[in-house]
Amino acid sequence: MKNVNLNLKTLKSDERYSFYQTSVEYGEVKQKWVLLLSHKMKEKKEAILRRKLKNSLKKQIKFLKN
Repeated sequence: MKNVNLNLKTLKSDERYSFYQTSVEYGEVKQKWVLLLSHKMKEKKEAILRRKLKNSLKKQIKFLKN
């Protein structure tokens, strides 16, 4: 996945969210695309990923010791 630095803006009505919007044209149709980010969900998914990586590392170390 390509690492892209988006200029996310905090949602004025709810600071728990940030968003990014852009206009694109696809098949000669103008579109507005919006990306919405929940900070709480991002933290939760990062914690899950860290836990999975930790468990995977433990399994690999155990495998290498045998």
